[in-house]
Amino acid sequence: MNTYVKTNLPWLYDAATGDIVGLKDSDGGETILVKAETLDSTTVLSSLGKILPLTTTVLQSAIPVGIPSSGTVAANGALTTLTTPFLETYGDGVWLFFPANAVYAGSQAGSYWVVMATTSSGTIYDNKLVLPGSDHPPTTPTPIVAAGPGAYVQSTGVSITQRSATVPGGTLGAHGVLSYRSALRHNSSATAKNWRAFLNATVFSSIASTSTTLSNWNTRVYNTGSQSKQISTRWIAPHDTGTTDPVFGTEDTSKDASAEISHYLAADTDWIINLASIITASYGE
Repeated sequence: MNTYVKTNLPWLYDAATGDIVGLKDSDGGETILVKAETLDSTTVLSSLGKILPLTTTVLQSAIPVGIPSSGTVAANGALTTLTTPFLETYGDGVWLFFPANAVYAGSQAGSYWVVMATTSSGTIYDNKLVLPGSDHPPTTPTPIVAAGPGAYVQSTGVSITQRSATVPGGTLGAHGVLSYRSALRHNSSATAKNWRAFLNATVFSSIASTSTTLSNWNTRVYNTGSQSKQISTRWIAPHDTGTTDPVFGTEDTSKDASAEISHYLAADTDWIINLASIITASYGE
């Protein structure tokens, strides 16, 4: 059997199928899984006695990231006003999305590091969130030295990626599941604040919230006997009385895939903050 490895990952992949077939040992040796049996909910035991993780965390973060309402930006990145204030201050910092030219003339659309002083004002720094990648706060935030563009209108009806990770090819197997979970803060209004779970280009879940101010949203995407056929389920904690048809997909998970959580607003007077998210991949033969 011809195998290969991926950078910073312990798995051995079948060169022909892309399936996980073994483990690269720390001493350079290789363990091929001849037969696997489930030990418990977290590990499997190969026939050669190796204990391997059954569930892998591909993303976890409690660094807040979100989309503010429309507002006003003065000179040097001073966020002076938000149309609709947050419910918390986020004085330790938060990644916030601003449309093009909203931060200063010529600024790109994207999520910038912002240290809030109040629920509606703070300082925007010239540090952008690059995904997939680390969302850790900048060690030394870069000050903005530029004239203020003034009032801006927040983007609406557009999915904006807030969390993103790579799911290594073969991680799910033919019967595995990808689980997305998020805790969110948002304002209460009649218009929708949406959370979406993507696997590559397929939206497997789109959940909207209106009158609440705290939501816990969850989605699972199952491989259905093939690494390129999926079905999804979703629920809202602690209780959801609505019904949603499952989404069927044909994303190829034998190859590296992108798992993303995005948000979008229906009204520029709304806002949403992703407080924490986790995406886990569970292998199933």
